[in-house]
Amino acid sequence: ALEGYDDSTDKAQEARQLQEAAQDYQAAQQLMDDGKYMQAMWAFSALDFRDSAEKAQEAKSKYISNSNQPTLAADLHVVGLHNDGTVVVSDVSSYNDDGQDDVDSWTNIVAVAAGYRYTVGLRNDGTVVSAGYNLWGNRNVDSWTDIVAVAAGDFHTVGLRSDGTVVAVGYGLRGNCDVDSWTDIVAVVTGDYHTVGLRSDGTVIAIGWNTDGKCNVDSWTDIVAVAAGNEHTVGLRSDGTVVATGRNSDGQCNVDSWTDIVAVAAGDYHTVGLRSDGTVVATGENDKGQCNVGSWTDIVAVAAGWGHTVGLYSDGTVVATERNDEGQCDVSDWKDIRLPQ
Repeated sequence: ALEGYDDSTDKAQEARQLQEAAQDYQAAQQLMDDGKYMQAMWAFSALDFRDSAEKAQEAKSKYISNSNQPTLAADLHVVGLHNDGTVVVSDVSSYNDDGQDDVDSWTNIVAVAAGYRYTVGLRNDGTVVSAGYNLWGNRNVDSWTDIVAVAAGDFHTVGLRSDGTVVAVGYGLRGNCDVDSWTDIVAVVTGDYHTVGLRSDGTVIAIGWNTDGKCNVDSWTDIVAVAAGNEHTVGLRSDGTVVATGRNSDGQCNVDSWTDIVAVAAGDYHTVGLRSDGTVVATGENDKGQCNVGSWTDIVAVAAGWGHTVGLYSDGTVVATERNDEGQCDVSDWKDIRLPQ
């Protein structure tokens, strides 16, 4: 009888554990349904229940795919993607106006990128449109098709095809456009003169001008997102920690202590991280106040440019700090900016 009692106690405990696991599984699924793919990946990875391992991988894939369609971008100017597929650009009339704001006719845009005095948009049919500065042929993207992600550097533009190969145009004298051999790529970003690709296995490849070791990413693993600044490269690991390499003159690579990060962005000499609770952390050059983000809350996406940082609120409005000599931070009246899907 005692043996049976012990067995029933064990079964009751097992039932409670299964019930708790089922509740945790449902909570993880809700995170997935809410589009919080990084958090869903963490939650499913912590479970040993049903198909939680497969669900964690699904969440990871969705996170990477979602990261390929930024709705906010920054360089000297700031670009936002509206819910209706149209695009808005911060005021550039006072300085360096090369037509990078000539986007009024754009429609059906699903992602945006900002380069040096030019703007790039990815259409929902996989073609690409651009406006602004084109001295180096960085806007020669009219023939591109089957593109799923775009990135813009100082004078070069990079496109990721649906088959995992990469195309690039523009200034390539530093080797930053030598991406023809790349395969199995799931995300691309660009610095001023270097290009970074994230492979499907979580490793990273980089090419271009390797000053200060910004292309030294061969040892990185378990990466789910990348960002590139002027002279540094940043990687977000699947566990929410961050790694960085390259110039650290202003502390822009001091990210070792960061945790619970769900997105990263890199400006010229500063790095920004979005936490899972909607707060933001930044490190690096702060002469213009670009790292003054400690009071931000309810943020769902971040971008970083030349001396400024931009955040997207969950209600589709935008906040920016701080270099504003060209009006790049005049975004307080923006609304209906598309949220990460």
